[in-house]
Amino acid sequence: MRSGTFQADGETLAYNHYLPAGEPREFALSLHGAGPAGREGIGYLAEHLASRGSSLFCLDFSGHGDRTGHLRESSLSRRVVQAKSALRVVSRRPTILVGTSMGGHVASSILADVAPEFSILFCPAIYGDGSIDLPFDDRFTAAIRKPSSFEHSSLRRDLGRYRGKSLLIIGDDDRIIPPRVIDIYREELRKGGELALLRLPGAPHNIHGWARQSDGNRTIILRAIDDLLQRSATLAFGSSRRRPFDDDGSKVWQRRQGR
Repeated sequence: MRSGTFQADGETLAYNHYLPAGEPREFALSLHGAGPAGREGIGYLAEHLASRGSSLFCLDFSGHGDRTGHLRESSLSRRVVQAKSALRVVSRRPTILVGTSMGGHVASSILADVAPEFSILFCPAIYGDGSIDLPFDDRFTAAIRKPSSFEHSSLRRDLGRYRGKSLLIIGDDDRIIPPRVIDIYREELRKGGELALLRLPGAPHNIHGWARQSDGNRTIILRAIDDLLQRSATLAFGSSRRRPFDDDGSKVWQRRQGR
């Protein structure tokens, strides 16, 4: 793994770049959420991808980890700028775009610019247009607390136009992301691309923390991601007995309790 810093949006941002032994088969860009873990939270996935010949670049947005800037001075629009700046650092278009929680919104905001073959979204959030430029202070909090403020987000247009393969990973015990937000992602992503849904009974909003709790938790996530990256015409998620189709035609891998 290589670590370093780069300049973006008037800030100094830290990054980790996980690399395989040889030339990377896939290149992933990972964007973290609003929680305290920052770029370190995705380490288990980055190491897994590197062991299978792919690389992953992850950064700390301003206000997180080893960086300059303050969280209350940041915003969603600034995170989009910082994510795009990371692309210039690696000088390569990602074939995999990973987003977690708030990072799911940021990742979806650059889908049109990046056009990755795969998108992997962990418990993604979506925000209304009125909150995009607001700093992360009381004004942002008030804006996102308005009922259904996310319903008419222009992000829906970008999601609906995406033509790649997506894996949506959610925890059944998530108390942060409203179910309607997940419905929007499902509705839009299957309009032009392929969508698979991985539902994790017992998992909270902090899916990466849950994954680090046991090998079994990690395995169920990593196996689904391995399946996604097979590049088949349809996502080969195994037998319908263990991984049934959801009622809208998207594929679902449900982790049973005790397995």
